[in-house]
Amino acid sequence: DVQNLHEMFNALFSSILKDILMIAGIMAVLLMLDARLSLACFAVLPFLVLSAMLFSSFSRRAFREVRIKIAAINSMIQESIAGLSVLKVFCREHEHDRNFQRLNFENYQANMRQTTVFAIFSPVVDLTRLIVMGIIVWYGGLRTLDGAMSIGTLVVFLYYMRMFFRPIQDMTEK
Repeated sequence: DVQNLHEMFNALFSSILKDILMIAGIMAVLLMLDARLSLACFAVLPFLVLSAMLFSSFSRRAFREVRIKIAAINSMIQESIAGLSVLKVFCREHEHDRNFQRLNFENYQANMRQTTVFAIFSPVVDLTRLIVMGIIVWYGGLRTLDGAMSIGTLVVFLYYMRMFFRPIQDMTEK
């Protein structure tokens, strides 16, 4: 178990480091290509960072609650198997069944809350990505029409900004 935890933390650390380096690299390339368009695109990042921090907080709480409920269910099952004869002697099967049904429903609710948190965050990232793409097409298109930027730079911006949002979403989910 300790070895598995060690490997998980190493993989998590290297994955987060890779995502951070990828984000920094993409930002550097975009700033070198066109600083004005880059800054216009990065204007949405504070909203994205704030929503990622909120998501992290809510998802951590929801994940912890699910883990607690699963542990309680496992404990109850183990106790039920070990104490089956005692349950039968005292005729407590129906009460035990009701307690298990309640605990199982609480687990269901905790899983639904966790699913809701993930279901809300993903569209927020997608909406932010679409807003940034709109900024690139609108502002970059105006700069292209003015001759301040080439059409190739505009296409590269669209491509790199698509790549930019994947590591952000990955980091937040981890």
